[in-house]
This record gives sequence, structure tokens and C-alpha cells, in this order.
Amino acid sequence: MNINVASHLRMTLLSGILLLVIPTISHAIEPLWSIERLNQSKAEWSTLTSVTLRIEGRVASQIKGQLRFQKCDLTFRLTPEQERRASQSKNLEVTGQLRLNGSQPYFEVATVSPQPGDLEQFHSREAALKNPKPQDWYELADWGIQRAQFYADDSLQEKAQACRARGIALELTRLARDDYAGRFALVDKAASFALPEILIDDLRHEAYRLWWIQATPVSNPQPEVLQALMAQLKRDWPEALTPGSPFPTELQARYLQDPVGTYRAAEPGQRQVLRRMFAAEVQTKQLDLQLAANGQNGREIAEQLEALVPERKALAERYRMAALTYRLGEIATASRAEVVDLATRFRERKLPDQASEAMLRWLTAKERRLRPETAPEFLELADDYLALLQDETRAVSLLSEAHKKEPESTEVLRRFEQLGYSYDGIQWKKSKRPVMPSADPTDDGMPHQLQKGMTLSQLQQMLGQPTTRQRIVTAAGVEQFWIFGRPGEGSRLVIELHRSEPGAPYRVRDFYNR
Repeated sequence: MNINVASHLRMTLLSGILLLVIPTISHAIEPLWSIERLNQSKAEWSTLTSVTLRIEGRVASQIKGQLRFQKCDLTFRLTPEQERRASQSKNLEVTGQLRLNGSQPYFEVATVSPQPGDLEQFHSREAALKNPKPQDWYELADWGIQRAQFYADDSLQEKAQACRARGIALELTRLARDDYAGRFALVDKAASFALPEILIDDLRHEAYRLWWIQATPVSNPQPEVLQALMAQLKRDWPEALTPGSPFPTELQARYLQDPVGTYRAAEPGQRQVLRRMFAAEVQTKQLDLQLAANGQNGREIAEQLEALVPERKALAERYRMAALTYRLGEIATASRAEVVDLATRFRERKLPDQASEAMLRWLTAKERRLRPETAPEFLELADDYLALLQDETRAVSLLSEAHKKEPESTEVLRRFEQLGYSYDGIQWKKSKRPVMPSADPTDDGMPHQLQKGMTLSQLQQMLGQPTTRQRIVTAAGVEQFWIFGRPGEGSRLVIELHRSEPGAPYRVRDFYNR
């Protein structure tokens, strides 16, 4: 036979033999049991006396001829040579079999192999990871956590938890930049791992900020997405929905500029304030989306904002101003009480020009609508100009028109007289200081006992029931306007009553003829 062919057959045969032998050898290697696994099988020890076992664990104590592992009450019997080898390490792997001494089990050791300590093994496993995936870190952590919990090893526990944090961080880098749902899933995973709360809190806050960005694009806000965000916010951070002190100006400025960075750098107390800032931002946006484009419902939105986010008083006032601006635009069709209320609200905000504009617009519209032809109509407009704007020039002009229409009208003559004008046969000229009909209780036509501060019951006892009455609610309280007399039937007496709070009595605040 050719030598080369024989050599080739020999190698082939040898390979076949190895293929047959290797599985046998592999099968002969016993599975490695931890002490924890050994303890779990304690009920079956008596049935395992003929089985060769491999066991590893931490050494608790060693005396002549025997040793014990930590967390295990089984005695392991050693030969003198095994004693020597066992003394070389705090972690051992032993093989052998369980035996019974009467009814008392023990372990007869066949071999002893010193092993690296758990931390050394952990570091070796860690160093062996090449381009690790998140699952690689989680598996290493699981190994460390299991042993750390069994042996109550805080150092190993800390190392294992750090691996879990690495896995979370690696998963985070693989998420899309706007994937807030994926981040919330990582929040749940981190919580299940019992990672430090500060890490979970950072991740949750970042997820909320991304969600917020998607819910509030400038061109097309998403109310339904914002509503879902708020629903989860109520579950995660319910305390953030409770109003608190005004927001610290400097902290608020930093948070608006860099929300994620500011939150990560914040102390626990500051984080609570920042969570409130975020919740207030969401609540405010929800209300802002309900604001009508023309500001018509600004007052109602402002009241809701003050209830939910009292920290945003300035914004609530802007909503109210939007409503006032809308009312100013619609003032032509308002009632007299409504225009008085609007002017009062402008004056409360130290905006006298807007107050005057409201009354002037209303009067102009009323004059255009009324198109006065009779003396009483001109007289009514004149009284309004005097009472609302103190515009004597326009009032006199209207009274002059009334006089031309009805020279015999005693009401017109009386009003000129009250204003200090006399007629020279050609025109009306001012001859004395005018008496304005808007506030003087000694005016002719006023009941001489009528006084400011009178109660409603005193007023009723004196004058009886008014011809008409109007009621309005203002920021300063509730007001009533009692009017005695009808349009076109001469001068009418108007009495303003006010109460500052529910249950308080109405009192006369002002009275005048119109």
C-alpha cells in the first residue's frame, strides 16, 4: 500500500475515533452546581448518594479533615492533600458524592480545585465581552445579582447593577431621537431592575420632554396627544399637578433654555419644582388651545388658569385682556351696564384711554342707531355723554339740537340750566359754573335724602321699586343699576348699587340723572 494513502487513512480513522470519543468525554463532565442549587435539592440528598456531583461556592470554614461552604450546613470531608489545596483559595470547586453516616448526610470529596473569587470571575467575564449587546450586559448582571443576593455581597451587587445600567444606556443609544415610547419602555425595564431612582427619573423626564415636543409643534398642536401625556403625568407625577410657590426666576430661565440638562443637574428638591414647572407648562398649553382666536372666552380661560396654575398670573391677565379687547370690538351692540362694566375693568388695569374708547364707541354706535329726532332722544344722548365721558361740548351740541326740535321742552331747558347755560335768543352761552348731573346728590330731581352708602332696604323704603334694573358681575364684585323713569318721559334717575362679596348687603355707590 502506498505510504501516503496509508497515512491518509490513518488520519481519517483517528478523526473518526475522536468524533466518537469527544461526545463521551463531554457527557462525562458533570454539570456544575452552586451551593444555592445544592441547597435547593436538599430533599433529594438521600437519593443522590451514587451520583457524582460538581459543586462550587465560597468557603466558610476549614478544620482538620473537613470544610464547610458559606450558606450550607453540609460537611465536606477532605484528605490531607485536599486540605492543602483547599486552603489556597476562598472559592472552591469540588467533585465527589453524597454519603450517609446513619441518617446524617455528608459529602465525600474526590477532587478539589481552587477558583477565583466572585469579583475576579465577574471582572473576567466582563473583560471577555467584545462589542457587547445590551443582552450581554443583562446576562452578566443576572449572574452577579444571583450570587450577590445569595451571599449578601454588596460589592458584587453594585457591580452587577452597573452592568444593568450599561445595558439600559446601550439600548438608549439605539433608540430614535424622538422615540419617547421606547424611552418609557426603558423606564419600566430600569424600574424592574431596581436601578437607582435618579437614573429612572432622568430617563422618564427625557421621555416626557420628547413627548411634549411631538404634542406641541408650532404649526399644528395635537390636543389628543397632549391629553394622553397629561393622563400619564397624573399617574407618574401626581404631586406635580399641585400648585405651589411662584417659580424661581433663575431656575425657570435655565429650564426653558436646557430642560434635560437642567433636570439632570438638579438636586431632589429642585427636581420637584422642575416637575411642577413642566406640568404647569402642559396645563397651560391645554388651556391655551381652548382659547378662541378672537379672545372671546379669555375670561373663562383665565379663571381656569388661575385655579390650575396660579403661578401664571401674568398669563391669566393677558387672557382677560384678550376678552376685554374682544368686548371692545363688539361694544356697539352692548347694553349700557355692559359698557360701564367694560370701562370699569379697563380703569382697574390703569388703562383710562381704553375705558374712554369703549364708552365713545358705544355712544357713537348708539347715536347712529338711535338717529335722534325728538328732544327726549337728544336729551338721553346728552346725558350719556355727560355721565360716561364728561364730554360737555358734545352734550351741549346735542341739547342745542333738542332745543331746535322742541324749543318748548322744559327738560331741555332744565338741563341747560343745570350746566350753567343761558339763552340769549340766538344761542346758548355759559353763564355760571355747570352742575354735572352724574354724581351730585343735591341736584334738582334727586330725592334730597338719597345718600351714598344707603342699603338696598333703605332705598326701597324711600323710592319703592325701580322702573328697570340691571345686574352685572365684575372683578370687584356684583353691581346693580336701578333706573327710575322711562326713555322719552323726561330725565331718569340712575342709582348704582354694589356689593364686594356674596352675602354682603348692597349699598348705594353712585346716582345721577340721565
